[in-house]
Amino acid sequence: MEEEAKRDRISEMPQEIKQQILSSLSMKDAVSTSSLSSLWRYSWVSLPFIDFGYDVFRQFSSFFHTLPTTHPKKRHLYSVFHEEEEEEEDDSESTVDDTVDDFDYDYDYDDDDVYNDWVLKHDWEIDRVGYLQMLDQILQVYIKKNESLKVLKKMSLYVPMLSDSKMRDYGADVVSRCLSLAKLNVDELIYWYHHSDSPQDSYDALRNCLPILESKTLTKLMLHGCYLASEIKWDLPNLKHLSLIMFVVDYKILDTLLAKCRALETLELSSCKGLKVLRVPRLSKLKELKVNHTLDLDLVEINAMALQCLNLVKLKGNKCKVKMAPNSCNNLVELLVNGCAITDGFFNNVAQFPHLKTLFLIDCPKLKHIKITSKCLTSFNIKDCPNLSQAELDTPKLFFIGYSSSSNNRIRTYAIPRASLLFKRPRAVTFDKLLWHFEHMVLLTSFRQSKDVQFTIKPKEHLTLKL
Repeated sequence: MEEEAKRDRISEMPQEIKQQILSSLSMKDAVSTSSLSSLWRYSWVSLPFIDFGYDVFRQFSSFFHTLPTTHPKKRHLYSVFHEEEEEEEDDSESTVDDTVDDFDYDYDYDDDDVYNDWVLKHDWEIDRVGYLQMLDQILQVYIKKNESLKVLKKMSLYVPMLSDSKMRDYGADVVSRCLSLAKLNVDELIYWYHHSDSPQDSYDALRNCLPILESKTLTKLMLHGCYLASEIKWDLPNLKHLSLIMFVVDYKILDTLLAKCRALETLELSSCKGLKVLRVPRLSKLKELKVNHTLDLDLVEINAMALQCLNLVKLKGNKCKVKMAPNSCNNLVELLVNGCAITDGFFNNVAQFPHLKTLFLIDCPKLKHIKITSKCLTSFNIKDCPNLSQAELDTPKLFFIGYSSSSNNRIRTYAIPRASLLFKRPRAVTFDKLLWHFEHMVLLTSFRQSKDVQFTIKPKEHLTLKL
């Protein structure tokens, strides 16, 4: 019985189960399994992913800020990056376990004034350097102990903003090593650079990313906070999913790069600066396009035969125009337009969307009188289109209407099974209020044959309704 109790079941665990356990853990927790037994010490290097994304940084930062100023980990960063460097202790025997330790030991010494001043000055970025240092040490062990670096398939990397020049140089070296490793065989990369408002910082971030921009294996790429300059070249023949977030880019450069991504299936542009015109070329495999909060955008031109989902949200304060090439969206299933300068004429071509099932119209002030004819449309949502006086729907399969407005919009349609209506009553009293009641009662008669009508009035008030 005693021998059975002393049996090392953790070390005897089958490799398949061990791999399944590791794959379900975060990167930090997976590395921490090194302390379970000698056979587990470097099992984590067989994982096909390296995850040092924003969530990992946030957890590390929260923990690091709980450490006292006198903690040796903070003292070590001071010795590395302070201009008057102190002699460092020999740490040649240190392992990755030292990096992911819980730091649950005491270090008793008297802080000098210089050290205290340094900590106060760099308090907001000490945790960021500590995070990069942890990443660096884990990366070194991963490279050293891995028999085949081509096992790595996914990488998520968050790079915090740093002001100190030495810290920035160190961070750039760490990022460069990460991305050089990613170039070997990685399928998916998320590269998130927390940039300042300096274009040079954003450019430096993408320059660090150059090794991965010529990957032949990459199929999914998300770049956050970079500056796409004309001298930046990329060759990603197998890229299927591309997201550019908080980017600085010129449309001529983007046109050229998109034209090279012939395998692209999804494209997302969010909060990009400098992009005045977006021309989506004839990409035969593009199925999903999402453009949101890109406030410099004047024009969107789309020519994508396979497009199924199109989302355009908050583009230049309702002033961005949208043009679609004839027969370019024959396969469109979902269309969401929020805060764009589309006009009534845009819906003259709805018939060219024979498969359109879901339509959202939100905050489109230039819409006045639209007529939609569709044999497939099942869901229509309209919200806050103040100048839209009438919407005629010839949509025999329409199942649901969602409506929210403070103005009077007349909707003419066939009987539909369900409707959800939100009326925003003006606060004015007397005639305006009475007129509002009358106009919306007329609107409600459009749904007299519907089986399920749910409506809400804000501010709330008692209303007797007869349909």
